[in-house]
Amino acid sequence: MVVEPIMYYPKAMGARNTIHPVTEDDRIRLIKEIQDRGGVIMSSKIKALEAETIINRVHELMAEGKESKIRGWKMSDVVNTIEKEQGSTQSMIAFQYIIDNYGVQ
Repeated sequence: MVVEPIMYYPKAMGARNTIHPVTEDDRIRLIKEIQDRGGVIMSSKIKALEAETIINRVHELMAEGKESKIRGWKMSDVVNTIEKEQGSTQSMIAFQYIIDNYGVQ
């Protein structure tokens, strides 16, 4: 039997991690431990459409920043706006998207 991996953020604005539990019992135990420590589980319930909506909003906010008088955007402004509009889980998706696609390598 294949056990679904757990994708999670250890804390708000932390890097995304993935664990591959061996058994379903391990998976349940790990999810509880992550949540007890304040982590956020990324479940398969977050559909591709929802992620696409978040990413589109990231691009809208980045464009607004570029058109402003400072002619730029800050990741913290984009992530904070998404958190206010959509919630902390969505803001973590935005954070990870920006790091993955616009972070310094």
